[in-house]
Amino acid sequence: MPIISEDSSSFMDKLKSWFRALPDSWKSLSKPYKAAFITTLLVIATIPLSVYTVFQPQENRSRAQYTSTPPDLSPTPPTGWVNASKFNNESSNNAYIQVHSATKLAVSNPFTIEAWINITKPLSGNYIRDYSLITLTKTPAYLDYGYLYRFSLETQETSGTTRPIFSALKNNQNYITVGGSSSVSIPPDKWSHIALSSFSTGDLCNLQLFIDGTQVGSTQQYTSGCNISTNNPLQLLIAKPPDGMGGISGYFYTGLVDEIRISNSIRYQSNFTPPDQPFSNDTNTLALYHFNTPPECDATTGKCYTPDSSSYGNKGEISGAVQFVPSTISPPSSVSPTTYPTIVITKVLTPTPTPTLPPQTKTLTLSISSSTDDVNQDGNILDKIYHPSHKNIWLGTGSDATSSYTGLRFQKVSIPRGAKIISAELEVYSPTTQWISMVFTLSGESIGNSLTFSNTNLPSKRLLTASKINHNSNVKWNANTRYKLGTITPVIQEIINRSDWVSGNSLSLILKGSGAKLGRKFVTSYNGSPTLAPRLIITYQ
Repeated sequence: MPIISEDSSSFMDKLKSWFRALPDSWKSLSKPYKAAFITTLLVIATIPLSVYTVFQPQENRSRAQYTSTPPDLSPTPPTGWVNASKFNNESSNNAYIQVHSATKLAVSNPFTIEAWINITKPLSGNYIRDYSLITLTKTPAYLDYGYLYRFSLETQETSGTTRPIFSALKNNQNYITVGGSSSVSIPPDKWSHIALSSFSTGDLCNLQLFIDGTQVGSTQQYTSGCNISTNNPLQLLIAKPPDGMGGISGYFYTGLVDEIRISNSIRYQSNFTPPDQPFSNDTNTLALYHFNTPPECDATTGKCYTPDSSSYGNKGEISGAVQFVPSTISPPSSVSPTTYPTIVITKVLTPTPTPTLPPQTKTLTLSISSSTDDVNQDGNILDKIYHPSHKNIWLGTGSDATSSYTGLRFQKVSIPRGAKIISAELEVYSPTTQWISMVFTLSGESIGNSLTFSNTNLPSKRLLTASKINHNSNVKWNANTRYKLGTITPVIQEIINRSDWVSGNSLSLILKGSGAKLGRKFVTSYNGSPTLAPRLIITYQ
């Protein structure tokens, strides 16, 4: 039995006495004192619960530092489209972006160029605008057009529908082109994803063009060691044509652009689903323009730049009325685009808009400019033996009635793709008086840039246009007189309308004799007199 001390017993007696008196004491208290007493008891009762609430979560957080998975610190790709760039070039050509030192963007095969575009329907006009979207310029050289590659958009002014076209300089010699088909079009005022893949397979250069993930065009060309040229790059231009490019090809792009990416790999080789998120930077990205953040401006020079999100720092200087507006490329519902102030960088005063004038009619006269550009084929070889010193060529039929050809090649035909041919005539010079029946069929070579003639590249080996002109005449020709052989407009129009035609290319006319043996007339060749050689006269708009 526990032992209770005297002091303890005295304390217990006092406590019992206090509890006996408590009811009487409680009754003697006024109501305010009773309320204050009860409130005090309730506050004292909640103190243990409050202490637990404060310290228990902290204990859990401390414990989690040692038991949970470490946080993911890897870079997070961009989520949802934010802003797009807008180029206002309908009334004046001054809005564009340029990367001044673009050596890192001169890339041989393989590579991919892609972007989201939203083309503004032209306000007026009845013809074609050849907008420059993305161009890598180069130091101009003979037989090139001052660019290594160019992504362009042929837009009909009346409907606003657009045909994308891509051209690239191949082995520093000529251009390979894809696109421009009349059966392919992009509607105006609507976002579309366009992509171009370029790659080599052995001695073949390949281009593939995609719209919204569907392949709409492909081109394959053979050249020994085929590759895309990278020599002497200058600037990357966005929305601006190369200097010196005029006519329908001189238009600055008008519309919205977002998510431009240039890669040194093949991103697409078959149909694909267009990306539903902005592109992320990776090891194959050479340039990436999101247009999301405000331009970086230099307070000293006043120049502003749009940043490059790749690792190569290809920032682009902004010129003219370039705006950054909220992008509307199917943004996820959870993403709220951030709107930055409209940025307008104006270097010069915007010229007063001029009214749209009717297209001018121009006439181009082209002469044979090389001894291998006007030839005869009699049988299976080139033949220039029918006149002393090879000063003449003939039109009609030679000694081989089934294989008689005349080949005429005209260089530097500076007519824009898609121009309207008003008239086209072939003119020749008769050195002697002659009267004999002459029957032949005239066609064009069905190619965007024709090569000169040789025994390994005969007129008879050329792929011909669907358009052709049948000639049958039996009239007297006087000596030292020029004669026109009738209109050949459909043949020239078909060549100029080709998707691989570029202003300044060469075209060839092929005349196949279909009359009696030796039914021909002689005309002065380039060897006889460059000024009297056959010439082609074209009037166009």
